Amino acid sequence: GALIAIEQETSLAEIIDTGITLDAQVSSALLINTFIPNTPLHDGAAIIRSDRLVAATASDSAGCSGNIRKKNNRQNKGNQ
Repeated sequence: GALIAIEQETSLAEIIDTGITLDAQVSSALLINTFIPNTPLHDGAAIIRSDRLVAATASDSAGCSGNIRKKNNRQNKGNQ
């Protein structure tokens, strides 16, 4: 499987910092090759910002996804 996170309004900088920094135009070929088993970029998440793959092998080891969910929940409640 592939774990891909797309950065939108909430910054994923903390998660990006845990991975290998890239700056590559997103394409299906790039994503397929990123997730080939037993290769250096395979484990962890790929992070996309705009049309660029900005990190691979990223993880939420810092536990910041819970903070992101809480922030988004607060924002969504304010929009209702």
